[in-house]
Order: sequence, then structure tokens, then C-alpha cells
Amino acid sequence: MENTAAHELMLLALDPNQGGRRHAQPLSYAVPVVLAAELALQGRIRLDDGRLSVVPGNSRELGPAMRHVLQAADKCQGKRPTAAVRKLRSGADLAVLDELISSSQVRRGSRTVLGLFQADAQKVADSGRVRRLAQELARQLDHGVADQRALLLAWGLQIARLERQVLGQDYRQLRRAAMDMSARGGLPADAVALLKGGLRARQAMESAAAS
Repeated sequence: MENTAAHELMLLALDPNQGGRRHAQPLSYAVPVVLAAELALQGRIRLDDGRLSVVPGNSRELGPAMRHVLQAADKCQGKRPTAAVRKLRSGADLAVLDELISSSQVRRGSRTVLGLFQADAQKVADSGRVRRLAQELARQLDHGVADQRALLLAWGLQIARLERQVLGQDYRQLRRAAMDMSARGGLPADAVALLKGGLRARQAMESAAAS
């Protein structure tokens, strides 16, 4: 299986010590919007006058998680990105996690919560590989030479609130670099609009929860 940026985001989101997903709720916004942005890069999703549109095509070559998001996108055509992301969330992160488990990149486990009970805790099979993935992402962003996958991953980390854990103390500087490269054409406008919609949807969720 060839990983997408969403698969790499999930690998980076798993706690390397305790297992399980860090910031699970923000991650549930980040994973589907990164998948949607990847589908935009492939020409399967676009924005017409700022509203979501699905382009017909052969979906057999897409993985289960991408098909899941494409089917969800088909049901919310005509919506603006922020509203569409709320519809895309359902199950996309778990679909990506299942693919990683099926390909033996993640293994199932358990952890003790509050010293009282056991909870599921998926762990990466190769922590060294994930560490190198984070280092390569930081290197690309720092040198201003990030490819499209790296930019998608940087956006995903921001939406998932994982930048500090993955990129370290320089995460704000690296975030600015990713935004600048995206704005200068590193990503197509439709993909950027979808990613911004995901960020706004996550922020709206947090504002509603705090009120």
C-alpha cells in the first residue's frame, strides 16, 4: 500500500509511548480534509464558485479511505468547504487507521487509563521511520523546498493541533513557511480552500464547545 499524506498524518498522530491517537477530535477534522485535498490534486474534487463539486471518474484505483471521503463528498456537493468538512468527518480517520493496521504499519494494543481500566491503543510498528518522517518534513519546510505531500502534511498537523509535538519548538516558523509556499502555488487553490475550510471547521467546533 502506498501511503497518502493522510496516512502519514495518522502515523505522526499516534502517541509513540502510550499508543492511541493524540488530539483525536481535531484529528477527525484533519484526516478527511487532507484526503479531500489529495483528491483535489487528482482532479476528483474541485470548487465551482467556492462550492464543492465531485468530478466523475474511475474510483477503483483509490484506497478505501479515499473512496470513503469521495462518497461523502458526493453527498454534500454544492456546500462551501467549511460546511462540507463537517459532513466528510464521519469515519474517515478510522478508515485510514484500518488501512495502516492492514498493511502492518500500525499494530493493535492496549493501555491502562487512570490506572483503572484498559483502552485500545494503536502503536506504530516502526517508530524510527515515523521519527524520520517528522525530521524530513521539518527539513523541507525549513529549507523552503516542500513538495505537495509535505505541504498537505503541514496543514494536517495544524488542523489536528499536532505541530508542536511533531515539529518541535520551531513549529510556528515552519507553519509560516508552509502557508507561504502554499500561497505561492505550492498547492492548487482548490486544495488550499479545502484545507482552510477544515481549519475553520475545527476552530468553530472548539469555539462551540467552549461557549
